[in-house]
Amino acid sequence: KDAITLLKQVVAIKAKTLAEDHPSRLASQHALAGAYEANGQVKDAIALLEQVVAIRKRVLAEDHPDR
Repeated sequence: KDAITLLKQVVAIKAKTLAEDHPSRLASQHALAGAYEANGQVKDAIALLEQVVAIRKRVLAEDHPDR
């Protein structure tokens, strides 16, 4: 739960300072989704991962390793 609190703060700061498709912002959101999953908050994890995947699909080439 402490990790989730901290990661939420990181994601919020990056949301204010970085573009929606910035790799660091997406990595932070991905980490938060992992923390949600580890904490049993599967629905929250899936919702966040769906956002990350949609952005990566839009901005990265089909064969890009991060996609």
